[in-house]
Amino acid sequence: MDSADVKDHKQAHAKVRAARQKARDADVKALAATLQPVIDRHWQAAQDLASGKP
Repeated sequence: MDSADVKDHKQAHAKVRAARQKARDADVKALAATLQPVIDRHWQAAQDLASGKP
């Protein structure tokens, strides 16, 4: 996995976090809250793979 993959996950994390904080629609906030832990885990896995962690 390369740094571009980590960058993409970081961007997704930031967008979902912003949606969670700024969205006015309750359904959008709920979706962002549901997606956040999944994206966080994927971002961490991307970081681990990019750094060579097993």
